[in-house]
Amino acid sequence: MQKNCKESFIPLRQFLNVKLYTSHTLELEKIACETASHQSYRRSAKHMTDIGGNPLGKSKIHTWVQKTDSAHLKLEQKELVTIVADGTGYPRFKTNAQKEDEKKNPKRDADNRPLEQIRVILGIDKHGKTIPMGVFNEEKWNEIGRLVKRANHHPKLKSKPIAELLVSDGELAIERGLGKLAKTQQRCQWHLTYDLKSVMKYQDEANNEETRKVKDQLHEIMRIPLPNEPRDKVKTEEILNLEVSVFNAERQMNALVKDLKEKQYFQTATYVENAKAKLFNYVRVWIRKGDAPPKVSSIIERMMREIKLRLKRIGCNWSPKGAAQMTKIILKRFTNSNEWEKYWSDTLKLDGKMKIEFAGAQFVN
Repeated sequence: MQKNCKESFIPLRQFLNVKLYTSHTLELEKIACETASHQSYRRSAKHMTDIGGNPLGKSKIHTWVQKTDSAHLKLEQKELVTIVADGTGYPRFKTNAQKEDEKKNPKRDADNRPLEQIRVILGIDKHGKTIPMGVFNEEKWNEIGRLVKRANHHPKLKSKPIAELLVSDGELAIERGLGKLAKTQQRCQWHLTYDLKSVMKYQDEANNEETRKVKDQLHEIMRIPLPNEPRDKVKTEEILNLEVSVFNAERQMNALVKDLKEKQYFQTATYVENAKAKLFNYVRVWIRKGDAPPKVSSIIERMMREIKLRLKRIGCNWSPKGAAQMTKIILKRFTNSNEWEKYWSDTLKLDGKMKIEFAGAQFVN
């Protein structure tokens, strides 16, 4: 079909949302982003070239990953029950001039030690759905707390917590920087016993048997399971028993702290005493709201393991922008895969306007 200006006009192309000039398909870009989140850009390019049959450079995949909007995260969230936060290091990109300068003036023994930090915040709503909120690599935890607060509150209104519980591994910077975002905080019980060994064995110089004994005591004290049924179906007597269990557990913690001090394990006693007030808040949240928040930070630990695998073991040197973008893609894919697929479905405009059926084939010798 021709217009008066002799420009080609193809109604079918507009009906199918097909651009006139396209360097690549969006399906290829989606596959490239997913492949690059598992392995290096070089291996991703080779993998896609071998499968697709067309040469694809690692620079092209890198460009697609950096420019994609599929990994966009929103700090503004509503009706969150839990906020979980953690961070990890990654090797920083170094120019040739920086490498030469470090050779002449070595500043540290382990030059390959991570120099940059990537920080991640996840949210969990009342349905148990994990929501990736943000990825940061230049801001500290107190700055991140202000950014989240500003995104979720009107500047002329009094700020309120956006979640019931903040779960962390006990890092003071996280508790102080993000503490005001939640009504209360939960100390990760797994990290409490895991980090106890270094405190008791290396600071208080206790033997392995004493350390193991204290860890077993803590495991026994912290064992307070929540009912499997919803709160409105649980009898009042069971709820009262939960409150009594928390009260008894805190009394046992006090007795343990006293026993540690009598045995001259002062560092361990201080470590346990500081964590005591935040160990059973997950039970209190369930009693008050009926939601079952986690008592450990395992949900973000799994994500940090995937991030470390990509940024530390597979990747070599990262710019802050590149590390943040790759982390966002990993978070979106693993924690919110439905939103990831929905973005690409909307971008590809898969509205069912065209249907292809295979009618059959006839082979002739």
